[in-house]
Amino acid sequence: MNTNANDLLKHHRRQIDRIDHAMIDLLAQRFQVVDEIGKIKHAHNIDAILPDRMEQVIRQCMETATTKNVDPALVRTIWTAIIATAIAEEQKLLHTESKI
Repeated sequence: MNTNANDLLKHHRRQIDRIDHAMIDLLAQRFQVVDEIGKIKHAHNIDAILPDRMEQVIRQCMETATTKNVDPALVRTIWTAIIATAIAEEQKLLHTESKI
């Protein structure tokens, strides 16, 4: 690879690295909110899994993706994984706190 192309790639790769870090920061913030939601659900005896809410979140994200020219199927896959992890965290919290 020639030096000019390599320099151009370095610039873009640094941009991607910054975006990746920002995405991780946002995920960390999201999971902090998930923790708070889990506490509220526990206090009010609400199930961790709320299928209607799950579908609403995924649908809204897919609609947003479409307006941003991002593949909605990719967004569905990503958000399904995020939500599954959030549910697992909420369930862990619910089971841990119920033993205390």
